[in-house]
Amino acid sequence: MKIEDSISISELAEKCQVLLIENSNLKEEIRDLKARLVIAEVRYSGDEIPGKTSEFEIIAPQAAEVSPPGMSKNADEGKKIRLFMSLFKGRDDVYARRWENKKKGTSGYSPSCLNEWKPVCVKPKGTCTGCTHKAYAALNEKVIDDHLRGKIVAGIYPMLRVLSASLPIMKVQ
Repeated sequence: MKIEDSISISELAEKCQVLLIENSNLKEEIRDLKARLVIAEVRYSGDEIPGKTSEFEIIAPQAAEVSPPGMSKNADEGKKIRLFMSLFKGRDDVYARRWENKKKGTSGYSPSCLNEWKPVCVKPKGTCTGCTHKAYAALNEKVIDDHLRGKIVAGIYPMLRVLSASLPIMKVQ
């Protein structure tokens, strides 16, 4: 290293001062950008000391209201129900309905039958499985409306019915 290539102490101090100012400006810019973001704090749900910030704190943009294209909170009920039905796909020729036996403390889901507890119904002596009078109720907008309003608890059968005519025929040789 040559003497003329060396830097003086005063020049080194000056460059250091420029870097410290740049560092301070960058930190200020970061604070400004964070302040401009709308942030929400999501904290770790474990044991936390009140008033103390959790080390697992996550800072994320606040969730904006997300609506599908062409949908708003003021849309008519039918449109909202059709959207709901499009999100939960399954068989539309039948739906399950929740039942509960408070005496036995049991509950479950069974296919909704239009003839349930009518004179042709085989209950309680028989089961729906072998009943010749079963007439499953179709899943429609009225059922979903009742479900969303809490009048009934409905379930879907996610396995779609396969028609045998649509299956390929395999020949065994």
